[in-house]
Amino acid sequence: MKIFAGSMNYLDEILNKHKRSIPVGVVSICSANPYVLKAAMKRIRNTAEFLLVEATCNQVNQYGGYTGKTPGDFVADVYDLARQCEV
Repeated sequence: MKIFAGSMNYLDEILNKHKRSIPVGVVSICSANPYVLKAAMKRIRNTAEFLLVEATCNQVNQYGGYTGKTPGDFVADVYDLARQCEV
């Protein structure tokens, strides 16, 4: 799994390109919905892109949020989806 591997170098590279006016970005998803997360993971699967995944405190929190997930549950789910999507 490529999650977090070399992330600082990648982010430094993005920043340097941005400073040189080269159009770049990071795929960023704010969702706890597994269909949305899978779609984003499939989008980056065969590229050198990284995926930034986050959830709001309403979606995921220490009490379970409206998804019923704690932060630990959410992280475990994201890793499981990443394995399923082979990223």
